Amino acid sequence: MRTRDYQLSATQFTWNASAEKMKQLYQWILEEGEKPEFVYE
Repeated sequence: MRTRDYQLSATQFTWNASAEKMKQLYQWILEEGEKPEFVYE
C-alpha cells in the first residue's frame, strides 16, 4: 500500500471517524445539523 493510501485509510476508516460520521448523519436526520458532505442526493 502506498503511503498516501495508508494515510487515507488511517484517518478516514477508524472507529472514531466512523462514529463521528454516524453522529453527523443522525443530527442531520433529526434536523439538528447540516447535511454531511458524505451524503449524496
